[in-house]
Amino acid sequence: MSTSKKLSGKVKRSIDHSITAYMIFQFCFRSASFSGLFTAFMCALCFLPSLIHAQWSFSGNLQNSSINSLLCRGDTVYSATGGAGFFYSSDNGADWLQENSGLGQNLNANAITLSNGKLFLSTVSQAVFMSDPPGGNWLSTGPGITQNNVPALISDSSAVYAGCILAGVFRTTNLGQTWTRFALGEGDLLYSLHKNEQGFFIGLAGGGYRSTNNGVNWSSISSGLLNANVHSLDSKTGLLFAGTNIGFFRSSDVGSSWIESSQGLPSLWINEIEVINGAVLAATRNNGVYISLNNGNNWTAINSGMADTNILSISHNATYVFAGSAQGNVWKIPVQTIPVSVNSGSELMHPKNPELTVYPNPFNPSANIRFNLPEGGSVLLTLYDIQGKEIETLLNEYRREGIHEVKLGSGELAAGVYFCKLKYNSTIITQRIVLTK
Repeated sequence: MSTSKKLSGKVKRSIDHSITAYMIFQFCFRSASFSGLFTAFMCALCFLPSLIHAQWSFSGNLQNSSINSLLCRGDTVYSATGGAGFFYSSDNGADWLQENSGLGQNLNANAITLSNGKLFLSTVSQAVFMSDPPGGNWLSTGPGITQNNVPALISDSSAVYAGCILAGVFRTTNLGQTWTRFALGEGDLLYSLHKNEQGFFIGLAGGGYRSTNNGVNWSSISSGLLNANVHSLDSKTGLLFAGTNIGFFRSSDVGSSWIESSQGLPSLWINEIEVINGAVLAATRNNGVYISLNNGNNWTAINSGMADTNILSISHNATYVFAGSAQGNVWKIPVQTIPVSVNSGSELMHPKNPELTVYPNPFNPSANIRFNLPEGGSVLLTLYDIQGKEIETLLNEYRREGIHEVKLGSGELAAGVYFCKLKYNSTIITQRIVLTK
Protein backbone atom coordinates (compact mmCIF):
# COMPACT_ATOMS: atom_id res chain seq x y z
CA MET A 1 0.00 0.00 0.00
CA SER A 2 1.23 3.47 -0.84
CA THR A 3 1.91 5.66 2.18
CA SER A 4 2.13 9.40 2.07
CA LYS A 5 2.99 12.28 4.37
CA LYS A 6 1.30 15.65 4.04
CA LEU A 7 3.24 18.84 4.59
CA SER A 8 1.49 22.16 4.92
CA GLY A 9 2.99 24.91 2.84
CA LYS A 10 1.69 27.68 5.13
CA VAL A 11 1.73 30.04 2.21
CA LYS A 12 1.94 33.74 2.96
CA ARG A 13 -0.77 35.56 1.09
CA SER A 14 -0.42 39.27 0.42
CA ILE A 15 -1.55 41.82 -2.13
CA ASP A 16 0.93 41.95 -5.00
CA HIS A 17 0.95 45.47 -6.43
CA SER A 18 3.30 44.33 -9.19
CA ILE A 19 0.28 42.86 -11.03
CA THR A 20 -0.84 46.38 -11.92
CA ALA A 21 2.60 47.21 -13.29
CA TYR A 22 2.57 44.00 -15.27
CA MET A 23 -0.78 44.89 -16.90
CA ILE A 24 0.60 48.26 -17.91
CA PHE A 25 3.69 46.57 -19.35
CA GLN A 26 1.57 44.16 -21.39
CA PHE A 27 -0.57 47.00 -22.71
CA CYS A 28 2.51 48.98 -23.76
CA PHE A 29 4.17 46.01 -25.42
CA ARG A 30 1.21 44.51 -27.23
CA SER A 31 -0.15 47.86 -28.39
CA ALA A 32 3.11 48.82 -30.04
CA SER A 33 3.65 48.56 -33.76
CA PHE A 34 7.02 47.38 -35.02
CA SER A 35 8.21 50.98 -35.28
CA GLY A 36 6.98 51.64 -31.77
CA LEU A 37 8.77 48.80 -30.00
CA PHE A 38 11.34 51.18 -28.57
CA THR A 39 8.57 53.25 -26.98
CA ALA A 40 7.03 50.08 -25.59
CA PHE A 41 10.38 48.99 -24.22
CA MET A 42 10.91 52.35 -22.48
CA CYS A 43 7.40 52.14 -21.09
CA ALA A 44 8.23 48.70 -19.72
CA LEU A 45 11.42 49.97 -18.12
CA CYS A 46 9.45 52.58 -16.18
CA PHE A 47 7.61 49.82 -14.37
CA LEU A 48 10.32 47.16 -14.31
CA PRO A 49 11.39 47.88 -10.70
CA SER A 50 7.87 47.05 -9.50
CA LEU A 51 7.94 43.81 -11.44
CA ILE A 52 11.35 42.74 -10.27
CA HIS A 53 10.60 43.48 -6.62
CA ALA A 54 7.53 41.27 -6.53
CA GLN A 55 7.53 39.03 -3.46
CA TRP A 56 8.35 35.36 -3.37
CA SER A 57 6.16 33.45 -0.93
CA PHE A 58 7.05 30.33 1.04
CA SER A 59 5.46 27.18 -0.39
CA GLY A 60 6.88 24.51 1.93
CA ASN A 61 9.91 22.75 3.32
CA LEU A 62 10.54 19.22 2.06
CA GLN A 63 12.26 17.76 5.11
CA ASN A 64 15.31 19.99 4.73
CA SER A 65 16.41 17.98 1.67
CA SER A 66 17.91 19.71 -1.34
CA ILE A 67 15.35 20.36 -4.08
CA ASN A 68 17.32 18.88 -6.96
CA SER A 69 14.52 19.08 -9.52
CA LEU A 70 11.07 20.64 -9.93
CA LEU A 71 8.51 19.82 -12.62
CA CYS A 72 5.16 21.56 -13.17
CA ARG A 73 2.20 20.09 -15.02
CA GLY A 74 -0.99 22.07 -14.64
CA ASP A 75 -1.56 22.82 -10.94
CA THR A 76 0.56 19.83 -9.91
CA VAL A 77 4.19 20.36 -8.93
CA TYR A 78 6.63 17.44 -8.56
CA SER A 79 9.91 17.51 -6.66
CA ALA A 80 12.96 15.21 -6.55
CA THR A 81 14.96 15.74 -3.37
CA GLY A 82 18.42 14.74 -2.24
CA GLY A 83 17.64 12.47 0.71
CA ALA A 84 13.88 12.56 1.25
CA GLY A 85 12.78 11.11 -2.08
CA PHE A 86 9.77 12.31 -4.04
CA PHE A 87 7.13 14.93 -3.21
CA TYR A 88 4.22 16.44 -5.08
CA SER A 89 1.66 19.18 -4.60
CA SER A 90 -1.68 19.08 -6.42
CA ASP A 91 -2.67 22.62 -5.40
CA ASN A 92 0.15 24.83 -6.69
CA GLY A 93 2.35 24.33 -3.66
CA ALA A 94 -0.16 25.02 -0.87
CA ASP A 95 0.36 21.48 0.52
CA TRP A 96 2.95 18.81 -0.24
CA LEU A 97 2.73 14.99 -0.10
CA GLN A 98 5.68 12.61 0.16
CA GLU A 99 5.28 9.42 -1.92
CA ASN A 100 8.21 7.00 -1.67
CA SER A 101 6.52 3.60 -1.73
CA GLY A 102 8.64 1.30 -3.90
CA LEU A 103 11.79 3.40 -3.73
CA GLY A 104 13.21 1.52 -0.75
CA GLN A 105 16.43 3.19 0.37
CA ASN A 106 16.83 5.03 -2.94
CA LEU A 107 15.72 8.40 -1.57
CA ASN A 108 18.53 10.48 -3.10
CA ALA A 109 16.61 11.56 -6.21
CA ASN A 110 18.03 13.67 -9.05
CA ALA A 111 15.42 14.51 -11.67
CA ILE A 112 11.82 14.02 -12.81
CA THR A 113 10.07 13.89 -16.16
CA LEU A 114 6.60 12.99 -17.39
CA SER A 115 6.03 11.04 -20.61
CA ASN A 116 2.89 9.47 -22.05
CA GLY A 117 1.07 9.52 -18.74
CA LYS A 118 3.95 8.06 -16.69
CA LEU A 119 6.24 9.71 -14.15
CA PHE A 120 9.96 8.90 -14.31
CA LEU A 121 12.29 9.58 -11.38
CA SER A 122 16.07 9.26 -11.57
CA THR A 123 18.19 8.47 -8.53
CA VAL A 124 21.80 8.33 -7.37
CA SER A 125 21.79 4.65 -6.47
CA GLN A 126 19.37 2.72 -8.71
CA ALA A 127 19.00 4.47 -12.06
CA VAL A 128 15.36 5.26 -12.97
CA PHE A 129 11.98 4.45 -11.40
CA MET A 130 8.49 4.81 -12.91
CA SER A 131 5.05 5.49 -11.45
CA ASP A 132 1.57 6.55 -12.40
CA PRO A 133 0.93 10.22 -11.51
CA PRO A 134 0.86 11.75 -9.03
CA GLY A 135 3.51 9.31 -7.69
CA GLY A 136 3.96 6.40 -5.29
CA ASN A 137 4.11 2.64 -5.87
CA TRP A 138 7.34 3.22 -7.76
CA LEU A 139 8.73 0.45 -9.96
CA SER A 140 12.33 0.12 -11.12
CA THR A 141 12.53 0.42 -14.90
CA GLY A 142 13.98 -2.28 -17.13
CA PRO A 143 17.54 -3.15 -18.08
CA GLY A 144 19.97 -1.33 -20.36
CA ILE A 145 21.29 1.60 -18.30
CA THR A 146 24.87 0.79 -17.36
CA GLN A 147 25.24 3.18 -14.39
CA ASN A 148 23.18 3.73 -11.24
CA ASN A 149 23.67 7.49 -10.84
CA VAL A 150 21.44 9.34 -13.35
CA PRO A 151 21.61 13.13 -12.82
CA ALA A 152 19.64 14.18 -15.93
CA LEU A 153 16.27 13.06 -17.24
CA ILE A 154 14.17 14.54 -20.08
CA SER A 155 11.45 13.32 -22.41
CA ASP A 156 9.49 14.04 -25.56
CA SER A 157 6.33 12.52 -26.99
CA SER A 158 8.06 9.31 -28.05
CA ALA A 159 10.93 8.66 -25.63
CA VAL A 160 12.56 9.26 -22.26
CA TYR A 161 16.28 10.06 -22.11
CA ALA A 162 18.49 9.33 -19.09
CA GLY A 163 21.93 10.94 -18.73
CA CYS A 164 24.36 9.02 -16.51
CA ILE A 165 26.91 10.69 -14.24
CA LEU A 166 29.89 9.44 -16.25
CA ALA A 167 28.27 10.30 -19.56
CA GLY A 168 26.38 7.71 -21.50
CA VAL A 169 22.85 8.77 -22.51
CA PHE A 170 20.19 6.08 -22.71
CA ARG A 171 16.75 6.10 -24.28
CA THR A 172 13.55 4.13 -23.76
CA THR A 173 10.71 4.13 -26.29
CA ASN A 174 8.59 1.55 -24.44
CA LEU A 175 7.89 3.33 -21.13
CA GLY A 176 10.97 2.00 -19.38
CA GLN A 177 10.70 -1.68 -20.21
CA THR A 178 14.15 -1.53 -21.82
CA TRP A 179 16.82 1.12 -22.41
CA THR A 180 19.32 1.41 -25.26
CA ARG A 181 22.38 3.63 -25.57
CA PHE A 182 21.56 6.88 -27.37
CA ALA A 183 24.84 8.79 -27.08
CA LEU A 184 28.38 8.78 -25.69
CA GLY A 185 30.43 6.21 -23.89
CA GLU A 186 31.43 6.35 -20.25
CA GLY A 187 34.06 8.81 -19.08
CA ASP A 188 32.94 12.45 -19.16
CA LEU A 189 31.10 13.98 -16.21
CA LEU A 190 27.52 14.72 -17.34
CA TYR A 191 25.34 17.51 -15.92
CA SER A 192 22.43 18.28 -18.25
CA LEU A 193 20.30 17.33 -21.25
CA HIS A 194 18.15 19.50 -23.52
CA LYS A 195 16.09 18.86 -26.62
CA ASN A 196 14.39 21.30 -28.98
CA GLU A 197 13.37 21.53 -32.63
CA GLN A 198 16.97 22.05 -33.72
CA GLY A 199 18.58 19.13 -31.96
CA PHE A 200 19.60 17.22 -28.86
CA PHE A 201 22.18 18.77 -26.52
CA ILE A 202 24.35 17.28 -23.76
CA GLY A 203 26.03 19.43 -21.10
CA LEU A 204 29.29 18.03 -19.71
CA ALA A 205 32.24 19.07 -17.60
CA GLY A 206 34.24 21.28 -19.96
CA GLY A 207 31.66 21.63 -22.75
CA GLY A 208 29.18 19.37 -24.47
CA TYR A 209 27.82 17.72 -27.60
CA ARG A 210 24.88 18.08 -29.98
CA SER A 211 23.09 16.00 -32.55
CA THR A 212 20.86 17.48 -35.23
CA ASN A 213 19.79 14.11 -36.67
CA ASN A 214 18.29 12.30 -33.69
CA GLY A 215 21.53 10.87 -32.37
CA VAL A 216 23.01 9.50 -35.59
CA ASN A 217 25.96 11.93 -35.50
CA TRP A 218 27.38 14.07 -32.70
CA SER A 219 29.55 17.20 -32.74
CA SER A 220 31.18 19.30 -30.05
CA ILE A 221 29.52 22.47 -28.70
CA SER A 222 32.52 23.41 -26.54
CA SER A 223 34.02 26.26 -28.60
CA GLY A 224 33.64 29.49 -26.65
CA LEU A 225 32.42 27.84 -23.43
CA LEU A 226 35.83 28.39 -21.83
CA ASN A 227 36.02 24.85 -20.45
CA ALA A 228 32.92 25.48 -18.32
CA ASN A 229 30.83 22.81 -16.62
CA VAL A 230 27.43 23.03 -18.30
CA HIS A 231 24.98 22.62 -15.42
CA SER A 232 21.86 23.56 -17.40
CA LEU A 233 20.69 24.14 -20.98
CA ASP A 234 17.55 25.85 -22.30
CA SER A 235 16.52 27.63 -25.48
CA LYS A 236 14.07 29.85 -27.31
CA THR A 237 13.64 30.65 -30.98
CA GLY A 238 17.07 31.27 -32.49
CA LEU A 239 19.06 31.04 -29.26
CA LEU A 240 20.58 28.33 -27.06
CA PHE A 241 21.51 29.15 -23.44
CA ALA A 242 23.94 27.51 -21.01
CA GLY A 243 24.17 28.01 -17.25
CA THR A 244 27.61 26.99 -15.99
CA ASN A 245 30.01 27.17 -13.05
CA ILE A 246 31.66 30.27 -14.58
CA GLY A 247 28.65 32.21 -15.85
CA PHE A 248 25.93 32.42 -18.48
CA PHE A 249 26.54 31.76 -22.18
CA ARG A 250 24.36 32.10 -25.27
CA SER A 251 24.68 30.75 -28.79
CA SER A 252 22.91 31.85 -31.95
CA ASP A 253 24.27 29.00 -34.10
CA VAL A 254 23.01 25.87 -32.33
CA GLY A 255 26.05 25.72 -30.07
CA SER A 256 28.81 26.09 -32.68
CA SER A 257 30.02 29.20 -30.86
CA TRP A 258 29.17 30.93 -27.59
CA ILE A 259 29.25 34.42 -26.09
CA GLU A 260 29.62 34.82 -22.33
CA SER A 261 26.97 37.20 -20.92
CA SER A 262 27.11 37.51 -17.14
CA GLN A 263 26.98 41.27 -16.50
CA GLY A 264 25.08 41.87 -13.27
CA LEU A 265 25.45 38.33 -11.91
CA PRO A 266 27.25 38.45 -8.53
CA SER A 267 27.56 34.66 -8.56
CA LEU A 268 28.83 33.12 -11.77
CA TRP A 269 27.82 29.66 -10.53
CA ILE A 270 24.45 28.91 -12.13
CA ASN A 271 22.61 25.76 -11.09
CA GLU A 272 19.69 25.98 -13.52
CA ILE A 273 18.21 28.27 -16.15
CA GLU A 274 14.59 28.52 -17.26
CA VAL A 275 13.05 30.53 -20.11
CA ILE A 276 9.72 32.10 -19.09
CA ASN A 277 7.79 34.52 -21.31
CA GLY A 278 10.97 34.89 -23.36
CA ALA A 279 12.87 36.12 -20.30
CA VAL A 280 15.71 34.02 -18.86
CA LEU A 281 15.79 33.16 -15.16
CA ALA A 282 18.98 31.88 -13.53
CA ALA A 283 19.06 29.94 -10.26
CA THR A 284 22.42 30.77 -8.69
CA ARG A 285 24.50 29.41 -5.85
CA ASN A 286 24.03 31.63 -2.76
CA ASN A 287 22.64 34.63 -4.67
CA GLY A 288 19.08 33.57 -5.43
CA VAL A 289 17.29 34.08 -8.72
CA TYR A 290 18.27 36.57 -11.43
CA ILE A 291 16.34 37.63 -14.53
CA SER A 292 17.46 38.87 -17.94
CA LEU A 293 15.08 40.47 -20.42
CA ASN A 294 17.68 40.74 -23.18
CA ASN A 295 19.01 37.21 -23.52
CA GLY A 296 21.72 37.60 -20.89
CA ASN A 297 23.15 41.03 -21.75
CA ASN A 298 22.06 42.32 -18.32
CA TRP A 299 20.82 40.64 -15.14
CA THR A 300 18.72 41.85 -12.20
CA ALA A 301 18.00 40.09 -8.90
CA ILE A 302 14.44 38.97 -8.07
CA ASN A 303 14.92 37.77 -4.50
CA SER A 304 12.51 39.82 -2.40
CA GLY A 305 10.85 37.57 0.18
CA MET A 306 13.25 34.67 -0.41
CA ALA A 307 14.93 33.72 2.87
CA ASP A 308 17.54 31.28 1.50
CA THR A 309 19.31 31.90 -1.76
CA ASN A 310 21.20 28.74 -2.73
CA ILE A 311 18.67 27.91 -5.45
CA LEU A 312 19.08 24.58 -7.24
CA SER A 313 15.98 24.29 -9.43
CA ILE A 314 13.27 26.32 -11.20
CA SER A 315 10.06 25.35 -12.94
CA HIS A 316 6.82 27.10 -13.84
CA ASN A 317 3.23 26.62 -14.91
CA ALA A 318 0.58 29.07 -16.08
CA THR A 319 0.15 30.45 -12.56
CA TYR A 320 3.43 30.35 -10.64
CA VAL A 321 7.19 30.14 -10.91
CA PHE A 322 8.63 27.72 -8.34
CA ALA A 323 12.20 27.74 -7.01
CA GLY A 324 13.76 24.99 -4.89
CA SER A 325 16.67 25.55 -2.52
CA ALA A 326 19.51 23.47 -1.12
CA GLN A 327 17.88 23.81 2.32
CA GLY A 328 14.71 22.05 1.17
CA ASN A 329 12.55 25.15 0.82
CA VAL A 330 10.22 25.73 -2.11
CA TRP A 331 9.41 29.33 -3.04
CA LYS A 332 6.87 30.62 -5.54
CA ILE A 333 6.01 33.85 -7.29
CA PRO A 334 3.11 34.65 -9.67
CA VAL A 335 4.19 33.96 -13.23
CA GLN A 336 2.49 37.17 -14.39
CA THR A 337 5.15 39.14 -12.52
CA ILE A 338 7.73 37.89 -15.02
CA PRO A 339 7.82 40.45 -17.86
CA VAL A 340 7.55 39.35 -21.47
CA SER A 341 11.02 39.74 -22.95
CA VAL A 342 11.10 42.44 -25.62
CA ASN A 343 14.07 40.69 -27.23
CA SER A 344 13.01 37.54 -29.04
CA GLY A 345 15.63 35.02 -30.04
CA SER A 346 14.98 35.59 -33.74
CA GLU A 347 15.85 39.28 -33.41
CA LEU A 348 19.39 38.51 -32.14
CA MET A 349 19.46 41.85 -30.32
CA HIS A 350 22.31 44.21 -31.03
CA PRO A 351 24.69 44.54 -28.06
CA LYS A 352 25.70 47.83 -26.50
CA ASN A 353 29.30 47.02 -27.39
CA PRO A 354 30.79 44.99 -30.25
CA GLU A 355 31.36 41.27 -29.62
CA LEU A 356 34.04 39.03 -31.13
CA THR A 357 34.32 35.24 -31.04
CA VAL A 358 36.34 32.67 -32.98
CA TYR A 359 35.27 29.05 -33.41
CA PRO A 360 36.44 26.38 -33.37
CA ASN A 361 39.34 27.36 -31.18
CA PRO A 362 41.85 25.68 -31.39
CA PHE A 363 41.31 25.21 -35.14
CA ASN A 364 42.57 23.27 -38.15
CA PRO A 365 42.18 23.72 -41.06
CA SER A 366 39.90 26.76 -40.75
CA ALA A 367 38.13 28.95 -38.19
CA ASN A 368 35.11 31.24 -38.31
CA ILE A 369 35.59 34.77 -36.98
CA ARG A 370 32.21 36.11 -35.87
CA PHE A 371 31.53 39.67 -34.75
CA ASN A 372 28.34 41.39 -33.66
CA LEU A 373 28.01 45.15 -34.15
CA PRO A 374 25.59 47.39 -32.23
CA GLU A 375 25.35 49.68 -35.28
CA GLY A 376 26.99 50.14 -38.65
CA GLY A 377 30.59 51.30 -38.75
CA SER A 378 34.11 50.90 -40.08
CA VAL A 379 35.57 47.46 -39.37
CA LEU A 380 39.24 46.47 -39.53
CA LEU A 381 39.98 42.80 -38.82
CA THR A 382 43.66 41.88 -38.54
CA LEU A 383 45.64 38.74 -37.70
CA TYR A 384 48.86 38.97 -35.63
CA ASP A 385 51.40 36.36 -34.55
CA ILE A 386 52.50 35.88 -30.93
CA GLN A 387 55.33 38.42 -31.45
CA GLY A 388 52.82 41.13 -32.40
CA LYS A 389 53.76 41.07 -36.09
CA GLU A 390 50.87 41.73 -38.46
CA ILE A 391 50.28 38.63 -40.61
CA GLU A 392 47.21 39.51 -42.64
CA THR A 393 44.39 42.03 -42.99
CA LEU A 394 41.24 39.92 -43.10
CA LEU A 395 38.69 42.71 -43.53
CA ASN A 396 38.76 46.47 -43.94
CA GLU A 397 35.39 47.93 -44.86
CA TYR A 398 32.10 49.32 -43.60
CA ARG A 399 29.70 46.75 -42.14
CA ARG A 400 26.09 47.24 -41.06
CA GLU A 401 24.79 46.44 -37.56
CA GLY A 402 24.30 42.80 -36.64
CA ILE A 403 26.26 39.56 -36.91
CA HIS A 404 28.98 38.98 -39.52
CA GLU A 405 31.44 36.15 -40.18
CA VAL A 406 34.84 35.91 -41.86
CA LYS A 407 36.54 32.57 -42.51
CA LEU A 408 40.22 32.17 -41.60
CA GLY A 409 42.11 29.40 -43.37
CA SER A 410 45.32 27.90 -42.02
CA GLY A 411 47.03 28.15 -45.43
CA GLU A 412 50.76 28.52 -44.95
CA LEU A 413 50.47 29.53 -41.30
CA ALA A 414 52.62 27.60 -38.86
CA ALA A 415 51.03 25.91 -35.88
CA GLY A 416 50.95 28.17 -32.83
CA VAL A 417 49.25 31.07 -31.08
CA TYR A 418 47.79 34.02 -33.01
CA PHE A 419 45.71 37.05 -32.16
CA CYS A 420 42.71 38.32 -34.09
CA LYS A 421 42.14 42.05 -33.58
CA LEU A 422 38.83 43.76 -34.36
CA LYS A 423 38.89 47.54 -34.63
CA TYR A 424 35.38 48.96 -34.82
CA ASN A 425 35.18 52.75 -34.91
CA SER A 426 37.23 53.63 -31.78
CA THR A 427 36.83 50.24 -30.04
CA ILE A 428 39.47 47.47 -30.22
CA ILE A 429 38.85 43.81 -29.21
CA THR A 430 41.48 41.06 -29.36
CA GLN A 431 40.82 37.31 -29.38
CA ARG A 432 43.57 34.72 -28.80
CA ILE A 433 43.37 31.75 -31.17
CA VAL A 434 45.42 28.58 -31.59
CA LEU A 435 46.23 26.76 -34.82
CA THR A 436 47.04 23.07 -34.48
CA LYS A 437 48.68 20.99 -37.21
